Amino acid sequence: MDAPADFYYFSVPASHGGHYAFVFSPNAGLFSFQLNAISFGAFNTPVAPDAIVIVGPDLDPTTTLAKLRESNAESEAESVKERLANHTPLIYLALSPLSLGKDVAEVVFPESTMPPHLAQTIRDRSWVRDGLAQVFSPELVIHRAPPGHAFLKPSGESSTTFLKPEFALSTSPRVSFVAFSILKKIFDGNQEYARVLTVIYVDTMAISPVAFALRELLQMGGSEQTIRISSFHSYDGMENISNPMPMSSLCLISASSSMSLQDRWLRDKGVSPSEVITLVTQTSARNPDRALFALDIGRSGDSEGPQELCIKIYGESFIPALETPKKVLLRYEAHRIDVGEVFGLRDEQVFDVYTPDRISSGMQRTVNVNGQNLIKAADFTKWVKRTLPQLLRANCRHIIHQNDPSSAAFADELAAQCDQLSGLRPICIPAHLVRKENIEKTSAILICAAVVGRGSDLLQVSRALRDLHDGPRLYMVGFQVTDTREEIATLRNNLRFREPYHYDYAMYASIATGSQLWHSFKKEVDLYRSTELCDAAPPGELSTRIQELGTSSYTGKRALMPFGNLADTSMKLRTGFAFWHPKKYEPKAYHAEVIVTIAGILQRAREDKRISEDNRLSSPTFRHILLDPENFARYNDGVIQGAILRCAYPSELDYRSDYSSSDFIAQLIVRLISRMNTEHGEAALEFLVALSIGRLKLHSDHLHKTIASIDSAPVEKMTRRFMHLLIEAPKTDPAGEVEF
Repeated sequence: MDAPADFYYFSVPASHGGHYAFVFSPNAGLFSFQLNAISFGAFNTPVAPDAIVIVGPDLDPTTTLAKLRESNAESEAESVKERLANHTPLIYLALSPLSLGKDVAEVVFPESTMPPHLAQTIRDRSWVRDGLAQVFSPELVIHRAPPGHAFLKPSGESSTTFLKPEFALSTSPRVSFVAFSILKKIFDGNQEYARVLTVIYVDTMAISPVAFALRELLQMGGSEQTIRISSFHSYDGMENISNPMPMSSLCLISASSSMSLQDRWLRDKGVSPSEVITLVTQTSARNPDRALFALDIGRSGDSEGPQELCIKIYGESFIPALETPKKVLLRYEAHRIDVGEVFGLRDEQVFDVYTPDRISSGMQRTVNVNGQNLIKAADFTKWVKRTLPQLLRANCRHIIHQNDPSSAAFADELAAQCDQLSGLRPICIPAHLVRKENIEKTSAILICAAVVGRGSDLLQVSRALRDLHDGPRLYMVGFQVTDTREEIATLRNNLRFREPYHYDYAMYASIATGSQLWHSFKKEVDLYRSTELCDAAPPGELSTRIQELGTSSYTGKRALMPFGNLADTSMKLRTGFAFWHPKKYEPKAYHAEVIVTIAGILQRAREDKRISEDNRLSSPTFRHILLDPENFARYNDGVIQGAILRCAYPSELDYRSDYSSSDFIAQLIVRLISRMNTEHGEAALEFLVALSIGRLKLHSDHLHKTIASIDSAPVEKMTRRFMHLLIEAPKTDPAGEVEF
């Protein structure tokens, strides 16, 4: 027998691990008529309750209690009494509206006794919070933005979660229970306020049932005022509400993650704190105890990359419908970028990943370009000799260089070439000494840097020269690495800007890698530090990689995970990489170079509006963007697959909402694990790392299948143990966190 819909059932913990079944209804007259159904509903749990507590507002509890106790052969009370058999007390808790009298708790059948712990629970009203916790359950109230999206709330705040308490108000008993909780929190001991209240404001009509139920309770308690209900439509209409008279209004706010709407109502309307209440907030909000109930929803889950789309919340409306996911397959014709420079530097040890900047600040770099090796590279030297004669002015007197050794060496090389071209060797000046040098105001200046990011040092030089120099300038930059393509264009435009003629600007190469690559390695390193994986790693290549990742050691062939029986063989890029086509190269461990290439391809697919809509990793509509699983079949080289896993945002690899795609990836991983001792399964550990740190997400069915396949991996026992520890390690992203 199902629990009757006229009542709200909820469980309250007992002192010894059991529970009490509470049954709430705003209509006390229903209890005696449906006592049998109530008892069936209370026992509809795996473990029988220690007591059943019937609870509701009642102005005449004596009469109700008498009806509950009526006993004859065919009465509801008699059959319930036999069912309980004196083992489960039946308690009637009559609530007094507005505390005109004390709440009354009586045992319905005198043969039973009330447990002492239950008596204390009733006295301190801790059961109210338990009831609210089950009304506003996280599954109903917390709405999470799809991967790659964030809610832009009416307050202007952005978050990956949004609270919708009205979705929990599914039955009238639940609504009345919430209204009763407000009554006790606001009006308990404040009967004068209840008598003069004339209006209840709500921020959305979706919670108006609570306001109407509260009005009924106030009238039951003796209020003779005509109380009207009015919505001000969230932030949009608050300014249209005139300031109410003191103690004449109550404002009900549906939800606020930060309590900002309640604070604004207090500030703008000049009311007292007792005249406004928020139904639901989160425990991390400012003074969450001011709300009726606070949910612990974990961290807000700030994105580690740019959001694809803001889901705007307008007034009382919610979100538009989510379209089916868009899958993007990387194609050479649609996504190619100029990677000739990256290819030309592939054997020069110029690129490295997730290492400290060895030259200047020591800051951890996602892609570290070694400036000293760059300026010595044959391809770079050819570019300098080809570019400098075209742009150099004959009267160049000074070369200003960025404050690092590689830029200083670059400046010396440029000075030597200037001497050969014009017979005049410019003076080399570090950027921090610009104001101390006697710079000729109208002479030409060459400003150089071997490697830059956003170009802050060059911009500082540009600002310092505003008052010191008015002649021609040439900026020469070796390599620029940024998160976005826009940052590359911005630096160029800012340095060139001059009226009426622009300054000259030349750069050997640039790449935008996105911010997700840094997070990929950072989370992997954190995983090793927080678990026993370091000690479990087989000796050799894998153990060395774990120890050196993130240090100043050259990563080289250890940037990506190895493979083999003992995971002691580094992956090599085989010939035929489409985005290096038609250039020829020998198979080598070009890990960093391939990562840089893939990062640039994916970032262009996210940003470049010249790419067709079908091929872009973005969407103007509310839509989940996925990398097509076919990418891992098309690019079936372990180095390329590992680079894609590292360079994609987690939202682009979140296949949980697409069952077929999740199954495709799971089968691929299982196949790789089954061949991990050969080159055909070389990327297995990269996929396991991606799963472990939460970058790659699969449907639970497929994740379990993947984990189970590790037991049959054709590798040494210690390698299998490491794989199990890796995939079963605690996830680095807490519940509720959404990474983009």
